[in-house]
Amino acid sequence: MKRQVHHRLQLIAAAWILASSSSLIGRSCSSFILPSAPVVIAPPNRITTRLFGRGGRGGNDKKEKKPSKSNLPEKICVVCNRPFTWRKKWERSWDEVTCCSKSCNAKRRSMKDES
Repeated sequence: MKRQVHHRLQLIAAAWILASSSSLIGRSCSSFILPSAPVVIAPPNRITTRLFGRGGRGGNDKKEKKPSKSNLPEKICVVCNRPFTWRKKWERSWDEVTCCSKSCNAKRRSMKDES
């Protein structure tokens, strides 16, 4: 109820400002009478785009599909002979990667030092 009263007061104030700025320039304020018909001022449209965050309401934006993991390249580890797939952290050095993990890499280095 308080919001409705506050909103009505805002509308009346806006109507007063509009009327006084356009048709009553140079006249005294005592001659101004509010119109009998209610003045309706529409609130501005809400902006539905979000700047931050995930998902939410009002979004018709469809997310791009991620590439499937089955299409990622594979290699076989030099130490344990198990297959391993491409990872984002190996993006720049995929050609140089030979081991599947840090532990296999450490084993490979220790084998190299023993020889």
